Amino acid sequence: MARTYDLTKLIGTECLLNIVESKVGDKTYYNISACTPLMRGQKIPDDAPKNPQVVFSLGDNRTFELLPKWIQGKVLESQEMLPPKSTNELPF
Repeated sequence: MARTYDLTKLIGTECLLNIVESKVGDKTYYNISACTPLMRGQKIPDDAPKNPQVVFSLGDNRTFELLPKWIQGKVLESQEMLPPKSTNELPF
């Protein structure tokens, strides 16, 4: 049986991110390779940059409007947002 986890429980949790750089042609991408807890005794400085915390699900138009335009574009280009393919074939 597969286990599930509610990712919204991680909102606001401090962590360390490992970022990996990869180059494809003339483009450079930075991807998260790991997310780990802070090391024992490690503190986040009070003046560390903070981003707004947002939880988004498809169909949540109010939260969608809060997302940066470039992320909105990625959502709109996703397979889940494309109209279903029409077919003249009957399914049976």
